[in-house]
This record gives sequence, structure tokens and C-alpha cells, in this order.
Amino acid sequence: DGYKLIEVEFPPLPAQVLEMDDVSAYDVLDANLNLALDFAKLFAAKQTKSAEDSDNKIKIPNNIAILFPDESEMGIGLERTDMTKDPYPGVTISSLRCSDPRDTRFFKPEQTFMA
Repeated sequence: DGYKLIEVEFPPLPAQVLEMDDVSAYDVLDANLNLALDFAKLFAAKQTKSAEDSDNKIKIPNNIAILFPDESEMGIGLERTDMTKDPYPGVTISSLRCSDPRDTRFFKPEQTFMA
């Protein structure tokens, strides 16, 4: 389809920090979001530079998306970091699973994972 996708998996905190009792899942979420944003800004900055430099043969994506697994995790991340869905030019924060605004059901079985 012509889209270039990069999936980055990382623990942005050292293992010693992750094992501490006072580090919460929210701390890890904040660190993940900040690291992903810093990473995305690098691509966005290169995209702007390549638009000015017509001799550049490397194609840089026009849009960069940071994707959360679902809307609720995205909402928590944005709220805790005081970010918007468009925190930097060319960078968007969204979620893989989006609810349909016309769906008025309180409980949505398709959004429940069972192991």
C-alpha cells in the first residue's frame, strides 16, 4: 500500500528502575510517550529539512503517528502529560482501537480481551 511502518518496542526505563516498588504503570506510560514523541520529532524534523533540500533522495514520511492500543490508554497518557493529539507539527497521537460514536452500548464485548 506504499506506507512505511516502523514498530518500536522498548522499555524506556532501565531495568533497575522498573523493578523499584515506587514505579507505577503510569510512570512507564509517561516515559514511553515522551520517548516516542522525541523519536517522532526526529522524523518530523527530517521531513521538513528534506522538503527544503530537493537533492535528498531519502523519502521521509509526511505524517508520523504514535499509536496507543486503545482510546482509554491514550486518554490517560495525554491527560498525564498535558499533551494534545497533535503535540508537534507532523506528529499525531491516536489509538489502534477506536470506538464508534454511534455505538451507545455500555458494555462492548468486542473490546474485552480474555485469556
